Amino acid sequence: MDRSLRAEKLCGSDLDHTVSFCWRFPRSLTHALVTGQLRQIEHTAATVVIQITAHDRDADLPWDEFVLLPDTDVVVREEGQ
Repeated sequence: MDRSLRAEKLCGSDLDHTVSFCWRFPRSLTHALVTGQLRQIEHTAATVVIQITAHDRDADLPWDEFVLLPDTDVVVREEGQ
């Protein structure tokens, strides 16, 4: 079952799960749905910095970093889905 939560609620138990969130690219303002395996989370006073990899590829690939606002909606896919 998928869980929907705000980025500020992401925690260590969400690591290695597949996450999805909406993203707007700053230069083009293009909107996209980003999906990947959550590898790292850092909470700051104003943002939530996450690093993800492709959820269907080798875990040794480089990580992509996204800086989310704390109220960004994130879907966490539970194991086995």
